[in-house]
Amino acid sequence: MLTGRLYAEEGQHAEAAKAYEHAVEADIAFVPEILPPLLNSYARSQQMEHAEHFMRDILERYHGISPVLALTRLYQQRDGERTAVEFLTSQLRQRPSVRGLMALIDATMDKMEGEARENFLILRDLTKKLLEGQAMYRCSRCGFGAKAHHWQCPSCKNWSTIRPIHGVANE
Repeated sequence: MLTGRLYAEEGQHAEAAKAYEHAVEADIAFVPEILPPLLNSYARSQQMEHAEHFMRDILERYHGISPVLALTRLYQQRDGERTAVEFLTSQLRQRPSVRGLMALIDATMDKMEGEARENFLILRDLTKKLLEGQAMYRCSRCGFGAKAHHWQCPSCKNWSTIRPIHGVANE
């Protein structure tokens, strides 16, 4: 990940993308941390077609919601809102997620009017509050929960034991 960041800072975005891809291959658990800078590197090096293929590969091996949301944004930009919503809906049936539900609500909100829109706004606010209090990472050694990733657990001081939490309310 650090190598990718260094390449990106030097403006070598194709090399940065390769470094981030290697980071995913080294430990797929860190997809939520790697995807944002990886996608930025893909975009800056004009490799979005490769980005789609790589994320589809990740989708088969990683069961969290981050690659789904990334592909949804890509489809929204490239193919339009309808394709993105259809993809997200089909993925949410396979891997239920509160973050995914929130993205679906946001994507369909502009089509709602009147009472239905007000109900969706309430649902979105409740969903947001549910996510606000959730730990996104947990130490596999001592169980420490955190909203942000730490390389060293603040509780037990072990290195590389903090992992994303998978489940409906998390990754």
